Amino acid sequence: MNKAALFEHSAGVVKPEWIDYNKHMTVPRYFDAILNSINLWFDQEADLGESYMAATGHSMFTVQSHWNYLRELLLGDPLKVTLQLLQADINKIRYICHLYHAEKDYLAATGEFLVVHVNMQTRKTASFSEDKLMQLKAMQTRHASAGVSSYANAIKHR
Repeated sequence: MNKAALFEHSAGVVKPEWIDYNKHMTVPRYFDAILNSINLWFDQEADLGESYMAATGHSMFTVQSHWNYLRELLLGDPLKVTLQLLQADINKIRYICHLYHAEKDYLAATGEFLVVHVNMQTRKTASFSEDKLMQLKAMQTRHASAGVSSYANAIKHR
C-alpha cells in the first residue's frame, strides 16, 4: 500500500493510563488513538467537522464500525494513523484507519467506519450538496491511488 496519498497523522504515544494489567494498550484506547486523527481529518481534510456543522446545519454520525486488533502496543510506543476514504455516496461515506507503531512501522490495528450525513434539525440522513459530494469523490479517487488495504471492505456500503 502506497501511504503517500492518504491522510496521515502522528497520534502521540501510548500513555500510562492506556495500559491494562497485561502491560499493553487496552482495547478501548485503540479507538481513542484513532479518534483524534479522524476528527482532524474531518476538520482539516474533508471539511466535515464542527465548522461544517455550524455553517450548514449538517453533521456526520457513525452507524457502523469494524475493528481488527493485530499487534499489541506498549507504554511509550509512538503512534501514527492513516485514513483512507473508501467510498462516498450521496449521503454517506466509508473510510478505514490504520494504526501503526510509528517507529517500527508495524500495523497494530484497523478500524473501518460507515458514517451518514445528518440534517441536525430533523436528525435524519440528508444528501451532501453537489459540491461537497464532488469534493469527496475527488478525495476518494486520490486515496484509491494508494491501493486498498486487505482489511478494507468488512463493512458493506448500503
